[in-house]
Amino acid sequence: MAAEQTFCTSFGLDLGGGAELPVLGVQNLEVAVKLAEHNTGTASDGSFGSKPVPGPRNGTVVTVDFALTKSRDVYDWFNTVNPKYNVGATEDPKDLTLYGYDGGTAVGLELVLEGAYPIRWSLSAAGIEEEGIMKESVDFVVTNVVQA
Repeated sequence: MAAEQTFCTSFGLDLGGGAELPVLGVQNLEVAVKLAEHNTGTASDGSFGSKPVPGPRNGTVVTVDFALTKSRDVYDWFNTVNPKYNVGATEDPKDLTLYGYDGGTAVGLELVLEGAYPIRWSLSAAGIEEEGIMKESVDFVVTNVVQA
């Protein structure tokens, strides 16, 4: 007998302390990557070079879409100590939990993004949802994705 599947139409992101943010979309749950060094500085001021990206060195990239106003809450949550590389994150990865919903009803699906670390805030890729909501995507690298 096949295992029963749980379907959901939306997610909420748990930031702890009872705060849950609505998520507009989740992509790339199964795309494995290895993080490369990234370029820093500019050629004009002579500071151009490359540094390792802080956080996990390899893992899975998960893209999470938020309403633009809610993405600031995610930024603030990671930006607790010593902002690094203008992504507003500490060097300490955090576990994120996505809760599944069908319409407004919780369906019991929980995905834990273990060791999540933001590597890109795509303000430039902000789009407008059908409801007219501005959105921003955040790319997290995670060490593991588990269904709780």
